[in-house]
Amino acid sequence: MTKLLLIILDGVPYRNWRRLFGNLEGWVAQGAASVHRIRAVLPSTSASCYASIHTGVPPQVHKVWGNEAVYRLNQPDIFSEASKAGLKTGAVTHSFWSELFNRAPFDLVRDIEYDEPGGPITHGRFHTMTGYGNINQMTPSDVDLFALIMASCTPAPWTAWGTVSIMIAKKWTTPAMSWMQCWRPSCNAGSTRAMR
Repeated sequence: MTKLLLIILDGVPYRNWRRLFGNLEGWVAQGAASVHRIRAVLPSTSASCYASIHTGVPPQVHKVWGNEAVYRLNQPDIFSEASKAGLKTGAVTHSFWSELFNRAPFDLVRDIEYDEPGGPITHGRFHTMTGYGNINQMTPSDVDLFALIMASCTPAPWTAWGTVSIMIAKKWTTPAMSWMQCWRPSCNAGSTRAMR
């Protein structure tokens, strides 16, 4: 079976991609990958570009104009079409993708990581950058890490108290990591997810 891996590097100028991404350029040199230069849609915000790349339609059609209002799209997209064809899909990316192509709004505990064989994105792992700025974009936020712990150890139905716990983590954004290291939720034996 042929597999497709789509790597999108948001906000990287093309000249830097070709000059600085040695591992990926090595794949291209070996013929294992190819590079396609694309032109951004307008507006060129992350969410509107993601929506256009995966649906093939411009923002004037899918109506995602910016990063502030992200919702489940009505247009066919690569994930839903691949799932309809019986293929497996996966995404490790920003939570916008879960909202655009699976369901919205994004729920930190329910949607941070999932395996849903019947869904458009059959395997997903997402991050939100909640509380982050430009200096720490590449690491999971404390809120994301806490949500992953909650999702890993909490059997369904977990949304009611999971949401309260996430709000506590948001309140303690700076010391949340040390707070999380001290407090470990007990994993229920019936939980389908193991601690990671």
